[in-house]
Formats: sequence, C-alpha cells, structure tokens
Amino acid sequence: MNGPGILVSWFPACPPVMPAEAGIQDLDYTIHALSPLTYTVLLAFYPAKMAEKFDALLFSINNSYNNIKRMSAQEKAKMMNSTQKNSYAAIFLDRDGTIIEDRGDLKHISQVVFFDETVSSLQRLSEFFRLFIVTNQSGVAKGVLSLEDVKKVNEYIMSYLADYGITIVETYVCPHARSDNCACIKPKPFFMKKAAREHNIDLLNSYVIGDHPHDVDLAKGVRARGIYVLTGHGMKHRDELTDNTSIARGIGEATELIIKDINERSAQERKREMIR
Repeated sequence: MNGPGILVSWFPACPPVMPAEAGIQDLDYTIHALSPLTYTVLLAFYPAKMAEKFDALLFSINNSYNNIKRMSAQEKAKMMNSTQKNSYAAIFLDRDGTIIEDRGDLKHISQVVFFDETVSSLQRLSEFFRLFIVTNQSGVAKGVLSLEDVKKVNEYIMSYLADYGITIVETYVCPHARSDNCACIKPKPFFMKKAAREHNIDLLNSYVIGDHPHDVDLAKGVRARGIYVLTGHGMKHRDELTDNTSIARGIGEATELIIKDINERSAQERKREMIR
C-alpha cells in the first residue's frame, strides 16, 4: 500500500493529498476540506509528527456534527431555503374552507370567520416560510361579487393576520369561471410561477394547503407538496383524491405534517453530508 494515495481512489471527491513533508498549515487546510469519514481514514496514514493535530481536529469535526444535531426548526428551514441562491420556500394557502370558514361568496368582512387554529398555525409556518393566498373567486364572473368586494375581504384577512405578526406576501385572485378557460384558475400554476419570478420562491421546497383536489393538483403541477384539509369542502371531495395524497383534518394538522416533513428532510440532508 502506497500511503494515502490509495485512499484517494476510494473517495474521488477528496482534494489532492498533501505530501508527507507538507507543512502543518497545509495539512490542516486539506483535512478540514474532507468529509469526517475520509478525514478519519486518511489521518491514520499520516506520519507521527502530525499526531499532535489529531485531537484538536477531531474535536472540531465532532463539535460541528453536534451543532447540526442541535439545529432548531428555524435553522433547518434556513438550510432548506439555501438550496437555491436567494430563494425562499413558501406556503400557498387556499382561502375559503382552509384558513376561514367557507360561507359562500363573501361580500362583507362581517362574513369572515377564521378557524380556531388558523392564527397559531400561520404563526408557526411564517417562521419558516413565505405565506401566500391563492383563491378562485368565480362569484365575480357570475356577477354575485365585484372585484372590490373581493379586495375588501382579502385586505381585511391580511390586516387581521398582520395584527398577530403574520405577513401574507401576496393574495392572488382568479375572478373567472372555469368555463372561461383562463390562465390563472387553479389548478393551473399561473400564480405559483408568478410568485417564483417576483418573490424568488423555491417551488420544489414549497407547499400548497387547500380543501379541494384542485389545490393538490396545483402543487403537483410545480412539483411542490400538497396537503388536503377536510374542512370546507374537504369531506365532500375526499373520494376524488389519489391514494398518495397527504390529508389533514384542518390547518393545524396540516402545519404539523409540514413541520414533520421539514425535520425528516433535514435529517436526510445531514446523512448525505456525513457520507460525502
């Protein structure tokens, strides 16, 4: 066996191995660039004069690993958001039947009734994600509502949530009937792609929550994750879902599913980093 040179072929991602006569500074630089596994194996081949560096460097590696294990959910979310430069994961929320009760076409703010879990759930989600509302309001096309009616209700919802520290980045409204064959009605991904362009949203790490199969299909259209809630029209359309759809009783349980997913994906990412 010809020293560390043999090991490099086992770990093709390693930087070139420093020769035995290399200085301590260069060795440190090389070792810190390696994965923990590669680092440990390579150290066994270095001469005794380097042994004094082993304990300090191994402590550094172990300390970094323990720091990862102690990462908060917020830090894990930031790690997820770093997959694309300057991009952010988001939650796209349906309105009626998801964050407020579905009471038909809402003309007045007095008709708005939030679900009990809405505020606390959105407070938690807003720690990790940018929040958007995407709603179909076909009552406008039917002449039951005016755009001004919809605007006032949406502004009230956003203002109410803002009082609890929850920011809705944008509320997107499709005012058309399905027969209009417009570009923006759900499940067409018009508004999600608009958010991606204008607000640097990473759709692959985003979620859609809604009480209609169209909300789940909206997520699938951009390879986001869809969560179907049984509030609103959720029970009525449940049989239309595919077997692999994530289902929650309401916005509170949907939030728990998302937090669980964040933790699982973060754990997978840590495992990948450890074997690199």
